[in-house]
Amino acid sequence: MPRFLRTLGLVVLAGATVLLIAGEAGAVPAEYVDVWFMPALQAGAGAFLSGLALSLLAPFGRMVRRGRCVRCGTLIEKNQTYCHDHLKNAVQEFRDHTRTGY
Repeated sequence: MPRFLRTLGLVVLAGATVLLIAGEAGAVPAEYVDVWFMPALQAGAGAFLSGLALSLLAPFGRMVRRGRCVRCGTLIEKNQTYCHDHLKNAVQEFRDHTRTGY
């Protein structure tokens, strides 16, 4: 998503620049340039800066989401859901549940 926003912002900024140059050259009416240049410039800059900010903040988001037990919140190993104690409890609960079904 950040890469898409940066690319979209640059494309819109380039389009606004082309619109301005075309207006100065007389290929596009000046009224059209006056109406659309500033909104395009603002939208392109906003999209570019949003993508840049998201790219810079992504490592902090990964640190916040880094493995914590869903029951107690302690740090856990990578790609795990529970800490060791709660994993053991969950496995025992699952075994008890499946044994009563037979």
